Amino acid sequence: MKDTQTIQVLTFAVMALVLVRQFREKKLSVATWILPVLPMVVGVLQLVLRDRDEPGSSIGLGLGVIAAGVVLGAVYGAVISVHRDSAGAVLFKAGWIAVPVWVLLIAIRTVFEKAGHHFDAPTSFGYLAISFGVMLLARTAGIAVRARPLAPGASATRTA
Repeated sequence: MKDTQTIQVLTFAVMALVLVRQFREKKLSVATWILPVLPMVVGVLQLVLRDRDEPGSSIGLGLGVIAAGVVLGAVYGAVISVHRDSAGAVLFKAGWIAVPVWVLLIAIRTVFEKAGHHFDAPTSFGYLAISFGVMLLARTAGIAVRARPLAPGASATRTA
């Protein structure tokens, strides 16, 4: 039980760190594509190693949380500030819209968890880690799509 709590605390700490870092302008790079995979791997490992006897209804609820991560990531990618510098590199920076998107992801996870406990189908914390990674991956895809038509020095800013 203690190992699971440690994983949860570390996952929330990483989520908070990533959220805070989003407020600095960052360059779209290979690392931007790879880093979201890490929480997804942690989540899958937790599901595989810890929660082997999870009922089908719990899996359904977990997949709902992951789907919410995809939707929130797409919304996030659509509203984040994106532009190219004079050399053509894609730069992005989160505005304050990032905070409610992340809070909404946690709230959705909480609702799914409460629903699972109500119907005796508890969901694993691994699903939150996966949905976090999926959200970041969908956000990154949205940034890349929005940056594609931009000329060097152009902007696709939609947030303050």
